[in-house]
Amino acid sequence: MRVQHPIGDLAQKAVDARLVNKYIFFILEVVNAWIDPSRKDPRTIHHRGKGMFMIAGKTVRLAFKMK
Repeated sequence: MRVQHPIGDLAQKAVDARLVNKYIFFILEVVNAWIDPSRKDPRTIHHRGKGMFMIAGKTVRLAFKMK
């Protein structure tokens, strides 16, 4: 699989690095976001861990169930 064009981008900055040495974990804050408006129905790939990935599929609208 090859990523052709990004559907968006998040610019981030590290705001808390206290747990980096112990857990390799840090907190990021999104400072800017961008999305390509020309992409009408983008498919996304998600890393699930241990080398497993999932490609997003069918969109399901459940707004009527929201309160």
